[in-house]
Amino acid sequence: MSETLNIGDTTITVADDEFANAFQTGYLRYKVDYLNKPLTDMDLYAFYVGTMTSVQHAGRYNAGYLTGWVAALLERKHVTATFPVLPCTQRCGGDGMSSTQRWTATTRKKQPTAAERRATAREQALLNCQQGKHTDTPTFRPGETVCMTCGLVVYCPVCLDVHRLSYPLAHAHPLTCSTHRYAEVQG
Repeated sequence: MSETLNIGDTTITVADDEFANAFQTGYLRYKVDYLNKPLTDMDLYAFYVGTMTSVQHAGRYNAGYLTGWVAALLERKHVTATFPVLPCTQRCGGDGMSSTQRWTATTRKKQPTAAERRATAREQALLNCQQGKHTDTPTFRPGETVCMTCGLVVYCPVCLDVHRLSYPLAHAHPLTCSTHRYAEVQG
């Protein structure tokens, strides 16, 4: 009894669900343990060799696992994969979902809305401000910048003295600018 497994534009004929289950496991393993982590060529080599020579599972399982892991590594968005609908048994969880339904439920992510993306970007910008990484922009006064995220005013006391300008009163932080810092070191 052979079935077909469609992954992207490729159709793979499988004898049973061992390869498809291993593919799903490898795909999810990459998403959980390796997503957004830096990898070297030696990391990949060790992973490939370790997976294919593993004696914990059959060779076909190892091939499916590695294929799923690589598919997740190379995908840009959601992988288009369809699996044969297999009846649910006690070993697959007994929740009444077929393996295809379970696969779809565990791999599809809801795309964030524009408002959610803006909120996330704002939260990240505020975290950067807390770490001293402000998004400064110059103001109309020489020697003064303002953070576009948190509103902190950073000013150079030397610049303001040279131009005879008053110091900002609220939410301000004195910091000698690079020009005057360099002059102090040279002086």
